[in-house]
Amino acid sequence: MAKATIYVKAERSAEAQSEDVFLKDVASVYCEDRSVQAKVNAIRLHHFKKDGPGRFIISITEVISLITEAVPGAEVVSLGEPDTVVERIFVKKRKGWKQNLLIVMVSLVCFFGASFT
Repeated sequence: MAKATIYVKAERSAEAQSEDVFLKDVASVYCEDRSVQAKVNAIRLHHFKKDGPGRFIISITEVISLITEAVPGAEVVSLGEPDTVVERIFVKKRKGWKQNLLIVMVSLVCFFGASFT
């Protein structure tokens, strides 16, 4: 097997909606070998606890060490930020009846407003 070169471009900040944060959530990864790229994207960086803090900082050196553990003998090239702040956000899955009523009202105003002009 040839030596794989893995390019990692980390963002300055990232948001996670799930408890587990994977490398694909924090950085863009490119490798010519798609199986190595999939393996690297699936590396878990952090697990948010229910009562723990909602943000953490990860260094690219930690990411590089995790990648070299998962893919021994690979060359890792960092192209992005040296540190990344990851914040857990909570998203309401269901919109309320107020949101639906607001959409209907705005649609009616636009429809009837256009007919009077």
